Amino acid sequence: MNKYLTLADGTQWIGTAIGDCQLEAAGRIVFNTGMTGYQETLTDPSYLNQMIAFTYPLIGNYGIDPTVAQAPTIGAQAIIVHELATFNDHYTSRQSLASFLTIHHVAGIEGVDTRDLTIHIRQTGAQMAILSNHPITDFEAQLATFAPQALTATPLPVATTTIRPRVAILNFGEKAAITAELQARGADVVVLPPTASLKAVAAYHPENVFRIFSRVFAGRLS
Repeated sequence: MNKYLTLADGTQWIGTAIGDCQLEAAGRIVFNTGMTGYQETLTDPSYLNQMIAFTYPLIGNYGIDPTVAQAPTIGAQAIIVHELATFNDHYTSRQSLASFLTIHHVAGIEGVDTRDLTIHIRQTGAQMAILSNHPITDFEAQLATFAPQALTATPLPVATTTIRPRVAILNFGEKAAITAELQARGADVVVLPPTASLKAVAAYHPENVFRIFSRVFAGRLS
């Protein structure tokens, strides 16, 4: 079935539906130029409420490896590719990208000249976009029908006595790789939901709040 990608500036691309084919989506459109790493990108929570266009022309050829996912589910609203691989050939693959998208109810489109789309985004800037099953006639009215997703609050972990330095992370889009790298360097990592109060953070006696979230952290507690 046809799928329509419409940007806020009125530009439109027409392709073929992939993933959850009946589902429509909206979000800020961004691009990714990596030749590999599509699974890590799709499961990166920082892409929440964004639609990812992959510039590399073939996506999905080595399937899905559960061990490299950055979160339990897909953070992106939609995926845009030139061609979705119909096979997956890697010894760590456990399923195809197509089935991964369907299981996680993520809309997608293939058959788009994603290099042309990338150039357009670079020239005009990231903007809102809608992925629909029919042509869009009133962009703003259609966009208003989509509600943005929110990060799932991470339960507070149980505090334990430790002699290792403790680092607190406020989960505004924390990736599994961030926690793993900190732990590999000897840190006791505590991941807290974005709604955590200063009192809740202080209860874990962290030596530091992870730097990438420090500005947001300071703003919320001021």
